[in-house]
Amino acid sequence: MIADGHWWYTGQSNCDACAVCEVVLPGKIAEVQRVVINGVWYLPADNIWRIDNHNRVVRTDGSCWPKWQNLKLPLTQDKTFGIEYVPGRKPGLDGLWATATLASEFARACTGGKCRLPSNVTSIARQGVSMTFSEGYFENGTGIREVDAYVYSVNPNRLKVPPRIWSPDQPVHRYVDSTYD
Repeated sequence: MIADGHWWYTGQSNCDACAVCEVVLPGKIAEVQRVVINGVWYLPADNIWRIDNHNRVVRTDGSCWPKWQNLKLPLTQDKTFGIEYVPGRKPGLDGLWATATLASEFARACTGGKCRLPSNVTSIARQGVSMTFSEGYFENGTGIREVDAYVYSVNPNRLKVPPRIWSPDQPVHRYVDSTYD
C-alpha cells in the first residue's frame, strides 16, 4: 500500500511483527544485478538474495527487506530500497550457443560475407547494420540447422505464448534457481 509517499507492507494486521523476506516482482527475472538498501549497494557476490519461482527475490543473509520505504527519497538515502534486475529468463548454454551462431550469421550477412540465412532479405545497409526482410521471416525457421534445432527444443509446437493452467486449489511449489545456491 502507498500512503503519504511511503510504501507499506500490509500482509498482516500487525505490520510491526511481520517480516518481508521476499519481494515478488512482475514477470520473470533473468538476474538481479544489484540491490540497494538504505543507500548501500549490494552486488550478486555479496550473496544476500536468491531468486525463487523466477519472480521472487528472497533475502538469504538472515535479514528481511525493509517493511516500508519513503518513495519521495532517492535510493541513495536512508529508508529506501530498490532491486535492479534484468527481466526474462536466463538461457542455458545451448541457448547462448544458438544465439551466438545466429548473431555470427547476421554479422556475415551485414558485412557481405557468405552466410546461411534464408534469401528473403530484401535489403541490407552495411554501416548502420539495418536489414529488411520479406513477410514471414523465420516463420519456418532460420535455415540454420543448429539454431532451428534449439528453437524447436524449447518450443516444439511453435506456440506464440506459453500455455498456463491455474487453479486456486493447486498446491504452490517453490522453485529455487540453482544459480543462487
